[in-house]
Amino acid sequence: YGPSWDTCFTFQFNAPELAILTISVLHVSTFDYKVCHAGIPVLSLRQGYRIIPMRDSGLKYLPMTDLLCHFSFR
Repeated sequence: YGPSWDTCFTFQFNAPELAILTISVLHVSTFDYKVCHAGIPVLSLRQGYRIIPMRDSGLKYLPMTDLLCHFSFR
């Protein structure tokens, strides 16, 4: 199973030093159950393809749940 979302998101920040990009994966049948998530400080993001390690609600790393994301900045 290899889901893909060819979607671009645009964000504007007033205080990028305080901003955190949060990525959540929700269960398909309920959409209110968070399967895994990741939080990345915006200032630590770099352009290009990046592997985002996903964690459960207890912040434990979940093997084989990494997301491949492409970041670009203007």
